[in-house]
Amino acid sequence: CSSDLCEGLAAASLMLLLVVWYLRSYREFAHPVDPAVESYQANLSDRLHLHTVFAYDQPGRIAYYTDVRVIALDGLMGDLQFQRDLVTKGIQALAAEYAVDGFIGPPQPLDAGGRNALCSEVHLSSVRFHCTPSTPGAWIVDRVEVFARLTGDSAGSLPLPQKDMVWNLPYHIAVWRLSAERR
Repeated sequence: CSSDLCEGLAAASLMLLLVVWYLRSYREFAHPVDPAVESYQANLSDRLHLHTVFAYDQPGRIAYYTDVRVIALDGLMGDLQFQRDLVTKGIQALAAEYAVDGFIGPPQPLDAGGRNALCSEVHLSSVRFHCTPSTPGAWIVDRVEVFARLTGDSAGSLPLPQKDMVWNLPYHIAVWRLSAERR
């Protein structure tokens, strides 16, 4: 076998092996998108007609799977001006200024672990939920206190009454409609 022919066959064989390996590993190990996540668009914007929401966690996932404008409270999306405005204006004023019509929070009800992580501590340096007992061993969120991540100061709270919870997706998110009167 000539040098050029052997090199060509070796390169082609290597490419074929890489393609076979990729196809095999993709089929074997690829994780399909959870159908619940795919329902974000159908529920958040199409059914509930939400346009702008505050999100306590997973802002990228919500933004990717919907056309809803997502304002991340955890400060990880890099909006430093929003964080400064939290300190100076407060969450109520920003909700009105940005016409926020929804809040994305943890799925309801919370178990003891969720209650300890979300209601006793400031979660992601940005929110602490106020929880009330609902059934033995379960708690529901009825208010969220928001903190400015830059300074750690409280920016106020938003009421999240049960009657305003419009969607609850177990293991993912709960959604409350924020009414203009209570902002």
